[in-house]
Amino acid sequence: MVCHLHPRQYGKKMQQRLTEKHFKTFLPTNSVTRHWSDRKKVIQEPLFKSYLFVRSEINTLHQIKTIAGFAYFLQFGGYPVTISENQIRQIQKVTDHYSDTTSIASKLIQGDSVTITKGPLKAMTGELIEFQGKKKVAIEVSQLNQSMLVSLPLSCIAKQSMRQA
Repeated sequence: MVCHLHPRQYGKKMQQRLTEKHFKTFLPTNSVTRHWSDRKKVIQEPLFKSYLFVRSEINTLHQIKTIAGFAYFLQFGGYPVTISENQIRQIQKVTDHYSDTTSIASKLIQGDSVTITKGPLKAMTGELIEFQGKKKVAIEVSQLNQSMLVSLPLSCIAKQSMRQA
């Protein structure tokens, strides 16, 4: 299930509260350098703002709704959206192995379909796009209508061949 949190509700607090109630959670984070006038600091911030992934059965959803910080479950057709274990593992691989990761809240930009040929993301597919002047691979999380952008050397990706009918 995907929980949407109240604005400015820090995901780690909600994750901790759910873990205390024995729910399995996943909060993908990204290292970001923040600059202040007197110092710089690297902090972990959620990759998908206001989203927290929770493994739950339908009959335990009411327990999640009562926790401070919960806003609503992401829904499609009146039912909570579920993210496959495969997509969760893909997101974990990206956040574990690549520090230069961002998410964009939009559909994928037109570009070449690519397959990653080397590294921990081998065999994943995505779109090659240019974002802020750099070539990146966008890996779509379709249930969230968001994509993760990963910087990869061009030697690690190959254009997918078009299937002919």
